[in-house]
Amino acid sequence: MAIVKMDRFTIVGHLAEKDRLMSLFVKCGNVEVRRTAEIDNTVVNLDADYRREVNRKLSEIDFAFSFIKNSADKIKKYEKANDIKESVLPKKQMFPPQPSCKYDEFNAITYKEYELFDAISVLHTLNDEQNEINSARLRTKAEISSVSSYKNFPLKFTKFKDTANTAFILGEISVAKLFNVETVLDAMKETKGVDYEFYPSDTSIGALAIIAHKDDKSEVMKLLSDSDFAPCNFDYDKTAEQVITELTARLKELDDAELKNAYKAVKYNESIEYLKLLYDYYLVRLETVDATDMTRQTATCYVMEGYVPTDEMSEVKKLVDESGLSVEFNSRCVEEDDEDVPTKLDNKKLVQPFEPVTNMFSVPNYKEKDPNTIMGIFYFLFFGLMVSDAGYGIVLSLACLFGILFMHPKKSAERLFLLLFLGGISTAFWGIMFGSWFGSLWGCCK
Repeated sequence: MAIVKMDRFTIVGHLAEKDRLMSLFVKCGNVEVRRTAEIDNTVVNLDADYRREVNRKLSEIDFAFSFIKNSADKIKKYEKANDIKESVLPKKQMFPPQPSCKYDEFNAITYKEYELFDAISVLHTLNDEQNEINSARLRTKAEISSVSSYKNFPLKFTKFKDTANTAFILGEISVAKLFNVETVLDAMKETKGVDYEFYPSDTSIGALAIIAHKDDKSEVMKLLSDSDFAPCNFDYDKTAEQVITELTARLKELDDAELKNAYKAVKYNESIEYLKLLYDYYLVRLETVDATDMTRQTATCYVMEGYVPTDEMSEVKKLVDESGLSVEFNSRCVEEDDEDVPTKLDNKKLVQPFEPVTNMFSVPNYKEKDPNTIMGIFYFLFFGLMVSDAGYGIVLSLACLFGILFMHPKKSAERLFLLLFLGGISTAFWGIMFGSWFGSLWGCCK
């Protein structure tokens, strides 16, 4: 039978030993804890504080992954732009082996926790520096943008100031509004001696400099205000071009500081594998908390219920007995009124690749028949019928076989490769039956 037979267990133990039991079940890997039914004088103890702490640590590790990756991307971009051959970043293997470790090694990652979070603290400091660099860059670019309208104005900003009898007016105006202003200023030039000069920029806004008698300043300003004229508020003792040059150099300094920051961050690339291990550890701890929250307890004891495959129940009992835990362990067969029985499938290796297809719709209920064998046969046949090309089928099967042998895929990815490998075989078979090889290409070559 493809659906594994399950037994239900009930455990009563001392509250101080509950975490040890949960760790033992995690190590077993074949125990499914379910929500314990309500019992008089017991409560559910939701460990919200620990859950928040675990989620906080997961968030911190996520930040480290993201910051190191972004820093590495900046260095890659810099090295590519400058044609640097010797990269400080580790070279990626084309087909890296999938990392694995023993259970005790997995738990031992907690001994490096303080060291790893110290590294994350340094990354936070670098991130704060990066935020300051980004803010400074935005301010500098905004300043360059505002000064750029005066790029062709030849005088220092501090030199263009009123005297005892003369008004000096400097500001920005769009080219579209300039024509109307020039018409009036030309008339005032003839009658009142007003002089002006427009200095275009690389945009649609340029600098307008006006010299007039102080008595005429209010009339000139009224004309300009009606034309969306923006007076200059800069007090640099430099020309606009000098200011832009200095600000552009400042941007280069900020880019260099950002790159230096990125090089500091990627030094922690060597801690990535440990961080991944610690991340997985806390994911397991989070699932353990979820399982623990399903139990019921009193001030001193707890009650836990769950399921174990029938063939493995004796092994689980033996592990609990040998652990030295003071618990009462009772097991029984699954009854008809049990509604939350988990489903574990035990199909032959040829059928296993088709299980994810069924699971996309719904995992078979424990009390139902497993449809994977029948579904797998028809899926195999219809996959080939839909493509039905021997050339494509052979290429697909060889590509998937290459992936299985050399890419070391994880379990889920391996099943996908196997599924497509079998689909390629079916495709090749029906292609031979229909005489189809790479579409019409085979016929064209005859």
